[in-house]
Amino acid sequence: MGEFIFVLSFGLTLLTIIIASLSDSKWVYWLAGICVYIFSFAGMWDFRGYTLSVAFGLLALAIGHSLRLITKLYHSVIAVAAGFLLWFAIFEIVGDSWLFLPYSIFSWLSL
Repeated sequence: MGEFIFVLSFGLTLLTIIIASLSDSKWVYWLAGICVYIFSFAGMWDFRGYTLSVAFGLLALAIGHSLRLITKLYHSVIAVAAGFLLWFAIFEIVGDSWLFLPYSIFSWLSL
């Protein structure tokens, strides 16, 4: 079941990123960010924190588009860079356990 969720979230991630970049409906960045979070959550690898950086970049784009701050291409680049910097700071300071809090909750419930 975990492999199915992993493959499904990976496919949805790719699909939503493509749709968001090609369309005018920028709400898809929210969906793409959530899909990447689920993808990195379901990945269970050592580099899942690094795949989470993509989620931070997409969520920064989603926030920028929702607040109508992004009107040009370089605004998108700045938003993605800010998302990556925020991810790096949180990843270094907080760590994996708080970034994937639902995983630790579900692990505790399965005991």
